[in-house]
Amino acid sequence: MNKSNNNPKNLLKNKCFKFSIDIMHFAKSFKFDSINHILLNQLVRSATSVGANIVEAFGSGTKKGFLNYFSIAYKSAKETIYWLYIFRETKIGDQKELEKLIEQCTQLNKMIAASILTIKGKR
Repeated sequence: MNKSNNNPKNLLKNKCFKFSIDIMHFAKSFKFDSINHILLNQLVRSATSVGANIVEAFGSGTKKGFLNYFSIAYKSAKETIYWLYIFRETKIGDQKELEKLIEQCTQLNKMIAASILTIKGKR
């Protein structure tokens, strides 16, 4: 990803990219079983969707498209937090790592929500 963090859009894209990578490392730490497979599939899909939709937003070309992709990214981040909570509450996985991932995703969600409000002119 773009290493220039001076631009807010690059900062968000880079944070989303790093979060996706961190999720992948978390997922790779598990032994295969049917429950882990299902939960990790859901987690990886929703987590990587956040960044993918942010990238799509910046390439959309219209305010409506931009807002639509940001809205999808926001929903994906909320879903990701849900899956991370499932892992935390069932004590599946490294709990310290989970807290870090929950915090990362919460911060991304706040950044995305603030961007949506800005786009809508409510901030």
